[in-house]
Amino acid sequence: MVITDDIPSGIAATANEMDNIRISKKSFFLSRPTTIITIIIAIIMDYRISGHLETLVKNNLYDVAVMERDNISLSEGNSYRLDQDGNLWNGDHYNISEDTELIDTIKKNNKIETSIFYGNTRCITTLQGSSNDTTGNKADPKVTDVVLKKGEEGFFKNISILGQKCYGIYIPYYDDNSDEPVGMVFAGMQSATIRKMVTDIMAVIVLIMLILVI
Repeated sequence: MVITDDIPSGIAATANEMDNIRISKKSFFLSRPTTIITIIIAIIMDYRISGHLETLVKNNLYDVAVMERDNISLSEGNSYRLDQDGNLWNGDHYNISEDTELIDTIKKNNKIETSIFYGNTRCITTLQGSSNDTTGNKADPKVTDVVLKKGEEGFFKNISILGQKCYGIYIPYYDDNSDEPVGMVFAGMQSATIRKMVTDIMAVIVLIMLILVI
């Protein structure tokens, strides 16, 4: 009788399948820590990116608000008033309500909304609400408490403006020889726009991380 070392094909196939299963399980358990670490890193980066972007947005909004405040100021002196039609003037010859080129350009190029208040009343704005009533409404009391009553600059996150959640900064402006603010300049960006920026950045980072892991 001849003895051979041949293994029946059925048994060999079964052994190979078992080996493949063991390898698959090993790969699965090895990949789990990597996946968890990737998720943790993504969460931390999302938090840090959100914080850095928030600071960047705040600084940009402040620059825009100051630019607009300077734009409505006159070198020969400032005396702001509303006429009977609700138009904001500085002096007798400068109708601020008709001078919207700067704020329109800022919105078009930077997606930054701006408003000018006389007292706590919005007189000029690039914001679009659910109706045409985007001017003549009042500022949030928590804004006026900081800006008009205390004369301080205020930065607010997720403040509701005309039905839109915004990040916004408000700075006061003054008549000459007056220590009390006569109005406010607002510059803001919709919260959804900022969140989309973070999401787009995170999508690229996660994609790169996944490529490196694979």
